[in-house]
Amino acid sequence: MEHVPHLAAVPVEKQLERDRAGEQLAVMVSGPVEQTLERGAAELIEEGLPLIRSTAKYLLTACDRLRRSALIAAHAGSGETRAAAQADAKMWDQLMRQLTAQHGTVHPFPEMVAPLPFGESDLAAVGFAPDALQNGQDLLQ
Repeated sequence: MEHVPHLAAVPVEKQLERDRAGEQLAVMVSGPVEQTLERGAAELIEEGLPLIRSTAKYLLTACDRLRRSALIAAHAGSGETRAAAQADAKMWDQLMRQLTAQHGTVHPFPEMVAPLPFGESDLAAVGFAPDALQNGQDLLQ
């Protein structure tokens, strides 16, 4: 994950934990990515691996970013584009809930994500209430 330059320096212990999490993610993602080269784009690949908590937290942050991107796409799109983006947002939100339940991760790294330029009415227009999404209030400015 990238470092935000305006934030204070990270303690060595935390940086080591983040490095271990990054290494575990690299190993975990490289296997399924190799498998996707041989399969169709629509085929779902499931991979299981016990995660250390910091890795689960990075995954939670990544899922949050992807959910935010899907919500932005749903807000900008219409028709089939909006429906596909809504489905993506629901999928990422469900994965966030699973990570939270299984690993005790509560929130993505706040220094790694920014609020969406949405209000509650914008989120409602896309088909979601803030309380329907994991940490939904944190999505809003």
